[in-house]
Amino acid sequence: METLSVNYFAILVAGLSAMVTGFLWYGPLFGKWWIELMGWPKEEVQKMQKEGSATMGKNYSITFVMALLTAFVIAHFAQAIGAEGVQGAFQLAFWLWFGFIITSMMNSVLWEGKSWKLYGLNISYELVKMFVMALILIFWP
Repeated sequence: METLSVNYFAILVAGLSAMVTGFLWYGPLFGKWWIELMGWPKEEVQKMQKEGSATMGKNYSITFVMALLTAFVIAHFAQAIGAEGVQGAFQLAFWLWFGFIITSMMNSVLWEGKSWKLYGLNISYELVKMFVMALILIFWP
C-alpha cells in the first residue's frame, strides 16, 4: 500500500475549524435549543458556567485532539480516493458521516434516552463540521 503524505498545517487548521464550527453551532446558532434538548435546568447551566472553567478547559482540549484525529483521517481518505473540489469534499464528508457518524451516534437515542431532535441536531453539526474540514484539506493539500 502506498504511503500517503498529509499537510499537517492544514490538519491543524481543519481541527481549529471544527472548534469554530462547534462554537457557532452550539453557541449563537443552536445553543439555547441544544441546552433545552439536553434537559439541563437553567441553574445547572449557570453553575457550569461559573464553576466549570477547569473542566471546560480539559473538555475543550480533548475535543480539539479528537478534531485533529478526525482531520488526519479525512486527509488520508481525501488522498486515497483522490477527492477534488467542493463536490469531492461534500461527497467525502457525506459518506464518512453516513457510514460512521449517524450509525454510531444512534446509540444516544437507543441506549441513552436522548431525543430524536437532539440526535438530529448533533448529527447535522457533524456533517457540517466534516464538510468544512474536508474543504480545507482538499483545497490546501
